[in-house]
This record gives sequence, C-alpha cells and structure tokens, in this order.
Amino acid sequence: MHYLRKARLNAVLQKDLLGRLSARGAVEQAKGLIQAPRKYGRKKTKQWVDTDKDDDDLEHLPADLPPALLSLSKWGNEFLKDRATIHTKLSKDLFGTERKIALFRSDLFAFTNVQEVAGDTIVMYMSFLREKLKESNMLNMIGFVDPSSLGVGNSTDRSRSFSAALKRGKPGQFFLVPYNTGKHWILSVVSPSEELVYFMDPMKRRMDVTTDEWRTIVNQYGIPEQIGDKSCGYFIMLYMREIVQDKEQNWTKKWLTRGDEKYTMQDVDVVRQEWAEYVLKFTSN
Repeated sequence: MHYLRKARLNAVLQKDLLGRLSARGAVEQAKGLIQAPRKYGRKKTKQWVDTDKDDDDLEHLPADLPPALLSLSKWGNEFLKDRATIHTKLSKDLFGTERKIALFRSDLFAFTNVQEVAGDTIVMYMSFLREKLKESNMLNMIGFVDPSSLGVGNSTDRSRSFSAALKRGKPGQFFLVPYNTGKHWILSVVSPSEELVYFMDPMKRRMDVTTDEWRTIVNQYGIPEQIGDKSCGYFIMLYMREIVQDKEQNWTKKWLTRGDEKYTMQDVDVVRQEWAEYVLKFTSN
C-alpha cells in the first residue's frame, strides 16, 4: 500500500527522521521475522546462510561463493592478519569530502557468511555504484550521503551534517541515504528540491512522525522484504542498485506495482560479486 503523509524536510531533520520507527514496528522487530527459504518457479534456489559463528575464519569457506568473493576471501585469509586492513581514501566526489576506508578480516568474514555488515562495507558499494552512474552519465540524477555522518553526535549535529550534505545537490537530484539505527539498516531517498523523502525499511515498518509541519514522506511498501534477521544491509545495497540502474528513474512506480516480489540469495550474490570485484582493486594498497 502506498502510504503518504505531508511534512517539511526541515521537520524531518529535526525529528531525526531516519531513526524513528513506529511502536508497532518495534514489536515486529522483536518477533525476529526469520523465514524459511522459498522456492521460486522450478529453479533450484540457493539457501540463505544464517550462521552464528563468532570468529573470523576465512579458511573454511561456505560452498558456492561468488567467484570474486571466493578470491577475496582467500586473499584475506593469507594477508589480513594481526589487524591488517584493506585501506584506501575515497575521493571527495562521493560525499563531498574525502573518506577513509578500512576493511578488516571480520568484514570479509561477515560478507562471506551473510552476517551483519558494517558502514565501510556499504560505503565501498556506494563508491562502486557511483562509478556505474558515471558510466551511464547519471551523476546529476543521484548523489550519496555518508552513513557515518548520520551516526555521530546528537540529533541536532546529525541534522546539520545531513543538511550540509544535501546542499551540494543539483536541482532534481535524489540522494541515497543509508542509515543504521543500531542493529538495523534502512534507506531513505531524499529529494531536497521537492522536499520529498522515500523511506525504505527492509522489514517494511513505517515511519511514524507526529508533526503538522511536513511536506511529503512516502513509506515505500513495494520493496522486497528482508529474509532472516541479518540481511538488511544486503537488501539496502540491492535497493540502491535498482535505483542506480533505472535510467528513467521510475523506481517508485515500479515498486508500487510489484506487490509480492522477493529478493533471493541469487540476488544477494550479485551484490556480493560486484562488491568483491570492486574491493579486490584495493588489495595492493
């Protein structure tokens, strides 16, 4: 269902929009929402990996890893020891300021085993997506906000940081804004010029903010819902991927008409392959 409320973007920032969820949503989160793998059509589908391993074992790898992720994991098993990292500095083209990145052995382990992902992991995929936008001559259509800038300081500090990031936008440009509420990734897509925010929670909880000073907030319910309790970061990357690939930018209408579309493990593997291929470029740093 397409859920719409009127609001002003400034009120969104002051109310810390990206982190507030309904009480009903909190109850749903407590239930765990862990679903069994499903079969789609006649194709044999890969099973969701959901393990409680607490080590950083890159020697005993899961079966059927995407090729690039397998190569990256084997490299990491050999070279990412004693707190060694894959590190780089992303140019200011991505967020408006340079961004240091450090990926640890634990980050590769998490990605290999479909565990919770850290902010730098998602930032690396955002950098990859920006390159795709450049190839498609779409840089004027979509920009990115650093998720780490929204997790530091109080709500006023975060609002100021968010506002500063949006000021560099061009007329009509959307910003992709991943945000971690503590243990869960969500995505907001913001249009500063239209004072419009699309809120995308992989658990399909709605944004519930009580104020009379709004412009437009859309709870995007047509998105595929996450499977398991640790896949939200991968689903956020898939949402961003679909938006970046849509040259006509009709993704809002597409998601409204899809209904019960699901992401499968094969979809997640596409993101894991692309991410690993991109990260492999930085292993010589």
